[in-house]
Amino acid sequence: MKKSKLFSLILVTIGSISFLTGCQDLSLKEENKTSYKVQEEAKIDHFQVTLENATFKDEYLHLTANAGNKVMILSFKIKNNSKNSVNVSGNSFSLSIDNQSYLPVSSENYPIASNEEITYELIYEVPEKEEYSLIFYSGVVTNNASFVINR
Repeated sequence: MKKSKLFSLILVTIGSISFLTGCQDLSLKEENKTSYKVQEEAKIDHFQVTLENATFKDEYLHLTANAGNKVMILSFKIKNNSKNSVNVSGNSFSLSIDNQSYLPVSSENYPIASNEEITYELIYEVPEKEEYSLIFYSGVVTNNASFVINR
């Protein structure tokens, strides 16, 4: 009888431990997200960055795409949550396609005051692909956000 009670106690203890460890708060295990889609907000360092829209055209403003290319227009909402003014420019972004870097055809250098939000537009001429990846650099080397752009 003592052996069966001891055995039962061991089984209950093992079951309780398994149950308790299986009910952990999963939010504690959440990984830092680094890849975002259109309309997803990236919170990175002192920025909130959302790729609002990505459009592809044969012509835009003064630019006509070469054969096999498209003009890619990216519209971002960027908010500066720091205590200081920061600058955003085409150098804040990196687009690489098939191991070749692409510079924006048009981009401006914008100062963003503390707690201010701007709309920022980038224009690229790119080869026609199904998917593109653009990296936003926050200014801290290890903290970057990658935006996946689908056509």
